[in-house]
Amino acid sequence: MKKQINIVLLIVIGLLLFGAGVFGGVLLEKNVITLNKNSSAPGTSTIVGAVNAGLIPWVAVNGQVVKISGKNITLDSQGKNFTIPISADAKIYTPSPAGAPTQSKFEDIKLGNFLDISLKILPDGTFEGQDIGISPSL
Repeated sequence: MKKQINIVLLIVIGLLLFGAGVFGGVLLEKNVITLNKNSSAPGTSTIVGAVNAGLIPWVAVNGQVVKISGKNITLDSQGKNFTIPISADAKIYTPSPAGAPTQSKFEDIKLGNFLDISLKILPDGTFEGQDIGISPSL
């Protein structure tokens, strides 16, 4: 009986932490800074330097698919288009009704899908998509 209570308690704590993370993300989304070399936002040069130095090996982008050309996907993210080359061995996932994501294929990505793409920053400063989460069309 104690074991069941502990499991339920862990699940409840996990859900609370997840909810706090989502709530915090929504609040912080208003403070997103677009990084580029010419940005005047405070701390931008430090962040861009860290990315270029390889101290930040991964970043993420999300948005709606507006174009697919070969292994390149163009996303509309907050009114700006980003074309992302996708790695040949990228892992692609789709949510399932059971809750756990199921592995998908590149061909499952369609125009209008909303994607979350983890980008690996390569040593030459370019990036490529490594992990892709597909959401249904908006």
